[in-house]
Amino acid sequence: MKKLLLLATVFVLSLSSATAQENIVLVKKSPSANGSINANVAKAPQKTELNDGEVLWGYYGGDYNDTYGVGVSRATNYSVAMEVPASLKGCTITAINLPITTKNMSNVSVWVSTSTSATNAVASKTLTASTLSVGYNRIDLDEPVTISDTKLYVGMDFKITSATSNATKYPVCIGDGYREGSIYLAFATNPMEDYSANNWMWACQLFITGFGEDNGACFSSYRTKVGTADSEISLPVKLTTDSQEPVSSIGYTVDINGDKQTGTLTFANDISAGMGIYTECNIEFKTPSTTGLHDIVLSVDKINGKDNKYPGQVLNAKIKVVSELVNRIPLVEELTGTGCGYCPRGWAGLEYLKEVHPEASIAAVHHYNSNDPMFIYNYEYMGFYVKGAPGAIIDKHFEIDPYYGAKNDTYGTEETPRGIVDAYEAVAREDLADVKVEVDGMFDDDEMNVDATANVTYLYPNSNLDVVFVLTADSLTGSTTNWKQSNYYYQNTQQSCINNDQAELAIFCSGGEYGKSSVYIPFNDVVVSSSRTPFVVDANGNITDTGHNQVPKLEAGDTNETREATFSIPLPAQSTALYKAIDRNKVNVIAYVMDSNGVVLNSVKAKVKRNPNAISGITVSDSNVEVARYNAAGQQIATPQKGINIVKYSNGTSRKVIVK
Repeated sequence: MKKLLLLATVFVLSLSSATAQENIVLVKKSPSANGSINANVAKAPQKTELNDGEVLWGYYGGDYNDTYGVGVSRATNYSVAMEVPASLKGCTITAINLPITTKNMSNVSVWVSTSTSATNAVASKTLTASTLSVGYNRIDLDEPVTISDTKLYVGMDFKITSATSNATKYPVCIGDGYREGSIYLAFATNPMEDYSANNWMWACQLFITGFGEDNGACFSSYRTKVGTADSEISLPVKLTTDSQEPVSSIGYTVDINGDKQTGTLTFANDISAGMGIYTECNIEFKTPSTTGLHDIVLSVDKINGKDNKYPGQVLNAKIKVVSELVNRIPLVEELTGTGCGYCPRGWAGLEYLKEVHPEASIAAVHHYNSNDPMFIYNYEYMGFYVKGAPGAIIDKHFEIDPYYGAKNDTYGTEETPRGIVDAYEAVAREDLADVKVEVDGMFDDDEMNVDATANVTYLYPNSNLDVVFVLTADSLTGSTTNWKQSNYYYQNTQQSCINNDQAELAIFCSGGEYGKSSVYIPFNDVVVSSSRTPFVVDANGNITDTGHNQVPKLEAGDTNETREATFSIPLPAQSTALYKAIDRNKVNVIAYVMDSNGVVLNSVKAKVKRNPNAISGITVSDSNVEVARYNAAGQQIATPQKGINIVKYSNGTSRKVIVK
């Protein structure tokens, strides 16, 4: 069951087209205050009992609980349909496995038609909504329909009279995945359109007979894996089966540059009979003996020991063979800001992530608004990556909530308290590194810049790479009101957060240390500068230039070759509150490496070192004040004097400064 983003904004996906007059939005089927839709209504079983000779077919072959809902969030008429593929020619449709999100609808009918509407129906049936169940419902046709050369569509019409719950606001039941013709949708006055390109498929399924005894299967997708030479590797793939009998095993071939390896995969639980059934599995084989990015071809040879009826269906994939397995440290970037009342959730999530993974490269970017004293321009604009604050992204491709984490088809994590750790670990565990990275940073003599150096070792032959440097600071505070963090969680009691398994947020709830509507807090992992040029905003608030990385690209390298990148990172302008708040003892430097496609290959962070003999012209923070001053001869002076002054501060440190 999908879980609720407690106290968070639910993000929706809006679609528009030349003919559409309003938006249709996609939401998870179960984000309601009680955790599920119509929890008091029993769901029908996912798989209805098959009659003799029947096979269950559908573009979507998953479980009802993993479906989503789409709709226009108001009372209106809907029509939804899917195309019957030509490959089913000769088969007969006996019944429809109809997915229902709500019983609160009227004018319900199902149909089989030669067009995407009931106008040209060859079979239809009117249904009474009260007799349906939330979940799958077997609807037997009065007369079975045999599939011939004439193109057929299966559809459903209904009316939502009152949209008061997610089940009625988003009543069209869909699953994830792209198959052409898998969903046509009309609503209100909008005509029927093909929405399959949005990675949607109607969750409806068909009971058919006459499929034949031959069984087929093919690999339909994969995810690149990393391994060392001449080692066993397990490649995650998606298997699609068209079978009249349960599938207990498959035989497969892996072709790597003409070197063919065969294997057998036996399933712990049989894959159910049916067509278009998706199954996640792992294919095992031996890697090549040379490092590099290798092309491989995967094919299914046998199903339950019998020949596959789709022998020509192959999957072209890639694997990376590296010189050594190096754990990748994901880069976590957060969009946040002092004016964002929900952003304390991100603060709590990142602090918890550091407790569990102190090595994490975390960059909290204050791009929420320019009134924030920690707002900077010389960093990539995070609004391009995340939909709102607080929001975060891992390695610039895996968007998450900075406390709850998020579900993602690739990594399979779910939104849950402290889910950011699950998301981080999923990325770190599943994607081993292409490169090894080391970083070092030291303040220059006047402590106005950080001289950063990154050594990047290629673990297999690689092309030109980008190295981006980022400076982050901890324990940033100020005394003016714009340093106060807006906080909506003060309206909740600490006990309510604890009861909801969100103890990390209790500190911001009523009675907690930061349990006020706006509060001074120590800001950590704040991006204060980087190797990027500033992004540019025009008078209308549009980003006209995203800036660019100033570090020269690394040259292409062979396996185990090391390339060096350097850059002097300037601190913010001395006149700014941000500059004055930076404690030089609490600054880190992050280096992350990207390929030509903008994919982050690895990252690393290190504490910036200080030169004990540095002569500095810095302005210290308000929390670390001057208590005494001496001239170069060691004599105490009451006011700054031209030349070298030795300043003693309230935290016990001393520093040489130049007074001009």
